[in-house]
Amino acid sequence: MENDASDLQERVNLCRDALDLLAPGHPERALGLNTLGMALVDRYRLKQDALDIEKAIEHFKEALRLQRSENPGYLTSLNALGVAFFDRYRQISKPSNLQKAIKYYQKALKLYPIEHPERATSLSNLGNALIDFYKLKYSTSDVRPAIKCFREALRLRPLGHPKRARSLIDLCRALQSRYRQNRDPSDLGEGIRLLGEALEILPPGDVYSKACTRLASLLQSLEDHARQNRGSRTAGHC
Repeated sequence: MENDASDLQERVNLCRDALDLLAPGHPERALGLNTLGMALVDRYRLKQDALDIEKAIEHFKEALRLQRSENPGYLTSLNALGVAFFDRYRQISKPSNLQKAIKYYQKALKLYPIEHPERATSLSNLGNALIDFYKLKYSTSDVRPAIKCFREALRLRPLGHPKRARSLIDLCRALQSRYRQNRDPSDLGEGIRLLGEALEILPPGDVYSKACTRLASLLQSLEDHARQNRGSRTAGHC
């Protein structure tokens, strides 16, 4: 941990020194702002210093103002702002941060061509933010937009893709959330199938263990649903 913190501090210092050399008006200033911002986000995740995420957001916003939408760095700034606001929401649970994360993720997604190699990541980011929004506004929100994002991300990550298991688990999680609201057992069945595939390709470790736990939960929910149906039919015959 100490080595990680030391390396991150050096990285932040180097990025800050580089930015100092890129005066306002310099054509590479936006790149320098994005690079320093991402270093600050990484340090924030390690140290949880709120000042780092605040400064990162400032840098990403300035970078965004300096670029045209057709510039590749513009997409980087949009995604980075989504990540930063989502991280800040996870720390202080302020709904406005989550709403801003969703706004920037949606803007970024609109700029990705259908088959762009980073479109799946953009879809996953937006889907995860929408899931949190659904949990926040459970009685008035719809989980279907998140499910749509995760389905498209999964389509873009075919068999053999290194992040396919992540997409399988994300989609399963969204379907499990919809089941809790609608009680449709087909969501459980699909979730079990998705997790089964994920477990076939995941290596042993924390993610594998969590996937096993979620699969056990889905199987228990399916069993409970079947038991309730049997009870209802029995009561109807009395």
